[in-house]
Formats: sequence, C-alpha cells, structure tokens
Amino acid sequence: MHFVEPQKGDSIMRITLLTSMLFAVVLGTAAWANDDQAAGQAGYSSDQATNPSSEQAPGQSGYSSDQTSSAQTTDQASGTYGAPSTDQSSGQVNQNKAESEVNKQGAGQASDQTTGQAPGETGAITTAEATEITRGYLTNEVVGIKPQVGTVVFDNANGGTSARGAIGLTAEANLAPMFGTEYSRWYIGPVTGLIYSHLGDPTSNFFGSNANVPQGSAGANLALIPADLKVGYNVTDRFRASAHGGGNVMYRSVASSINAGPSSSSAGSVWRIFPNAGLDLEYALGPNTALMLRPDATFTTGTVLFAGTLALNFALS
Repeated sequence: MHFVEPQKGDSIMRITLLTSMLFAVVLGTAAWANDDQAAGQAGYSSDQATNPSSEQAPGQSGYSSDQTSSAQTTDQASGTYGAPSTDQSSGQVNQNKAESEVNKQGAGQASDQTTGQAPGETGAITTAEATEITRGYLTNEVVGIKPQVGTVVFDNANGGTSARGAIGLTAEANLAPMFGTEYSRWYIGPVTGLIYSHLGDPTSNFFGSNANVPQGSAGANLALIPADLKVGYNVTDRFRASAHGGGNVMYRSVASSINAGPSSSSAGSVWRIFPNAGLDLEYALGPNTALMLRPDATFTTGTVLFAGTLALNFALS
C-alpha cells in the first residue's frame, strides 16, 4: 500500500479551518443564549405590569399555596379550624344586635327631642297642658257677657197669641272651680240680665207697631229680669249643655197687654215675679267667643210666656 505523506502546509490549513468552525459554533451558541434570556425578562416584566398583586418571587407562589392548604387541612383535621369561625360568627351577631339597640335608642331620643319631650317620657298630655292648649274656650269660662236677640210669644189682651221681637243682655258667672278640680268640667253659677220687647197693641206687627185696630196700648213694653241658677256640663271644651231656672221679674208698662193672671186687670204698669225654667246650649266659635241658644218659659198665673233668644257669648277666663 502506498501512503501519501501529507504536506506540512495542508495540515496547517486544516487546523485553521477546524478552529474557525469551532469558534463560529461557540459564538452562535452564546448569541442564542442571550436572545432567550432577553425574551424571558420581557415576558416577566409584562406579567408584573399586568398583575402586580399576584407577583411573587420564583418558587414562592406554590409554596404559599401549599402552606395555606396544608394549614387548613391540619386545622380541620384537629377540629380547631371551625371553632374560630363559629366564635367570630357569634361575636358578629352579638355586635349587630348591639348596634341595632343603639340605633333604636338613637331614633327614640331623636323622636323625643322632635316632640319636645325628654327621653323616656310618655306622650301623655297633662291636665295643665291641655288647659293651656284650649285656654279661653268654654271649659275655662269664669264670667260670660251675652248680648242676644230673639222673640217673645204670649197671650194678648184679646185672647189671641202674639209674637214680638226682643233684645237683651245677660251676665253669668261660673262658681264651679271654687268646689275643686273635680268640678272643672261643670258650670254652676247665677244668671241675671235684661230682656226687652216692645209689645204695642194686640194687632201690631212683629216690632209692636202699625196696629190694624188701635186699642190705646201702642206704648206697651215688656221687660224680663232673670234671677236664675245655671247648672251645666262641658261635654267638650267647645260644647256645653246647661239648664237654668229660678224666677223672672216681669215688668209691663200696660198691665193688660199680656194675660198673666189677676195682675193683668191692674191699671197702669205692674211688676211681678214668676217662676221660669229653660236651657242654654252653647258652642264655642273660638277663644273667648261662643254662640248660645236660650229657650226660656215663664209660668205666670195666667198663661205661659215663651222667650227664645240667640246670644253671642263673650267669655272672660
């Protein structure tokens, strides 16, 4: 066999070529490694920017999850995991109840302050407060001045019935408060005043004038002076029902103008007193003012004289 001895120059070229190839491979490997490292850092930065709160050091996430799961499993197995939750729930319920009670108390105090009452006071209004609220109405009347208008109906000298207009003024006083607070709704006191009517002739009109058949008594007048005791009860502070009775002092300028018994045959004027009885129905229009309907009957020895008036009550309390 024949071997060709390599030339010295060829060996050097081969070594140089091999060395160059190895150097190129090393450089390519280094460049590839640098590219992978840069790409990994870019992805890591993107994840951190997207979800900073979930960023953990490498290896910590799995460790924490395993540690939490292991701790819960251990607590549940030992029976101590559920106990704290129960205590916390019970404490939360108690706290909620306490807060609810505080809220109720606060609301109650606010309501009390709104109504002008101290906390814990009832809403009941005392008698003194109720009296102050309705002060000046009928319940608190002490003295009443009552101008009035109405009519009187009587038997005239001809034996017929006549009606005439009447005006007057009465005054009364309430003495019930003197007997104690238990009589605060009662009205007990004297009544007096004057009721006047112009009668004229028996055939005169409602105002006692323009008689159809003059009979010489065109100037006949009537006056009634009540001397009564009034007893009433305030059903409400605005409404009172009363009865009055006693006597009416009757004056007739012409005695024969009214059939009042034997005194009607007297000459001239005459004074007599006859028993009477009637009602007082009062309704308050406002403080210190009321309307009163006052029917009254005077029982003479002849016939009954009826007087009915409507009065405006000015009450003094």
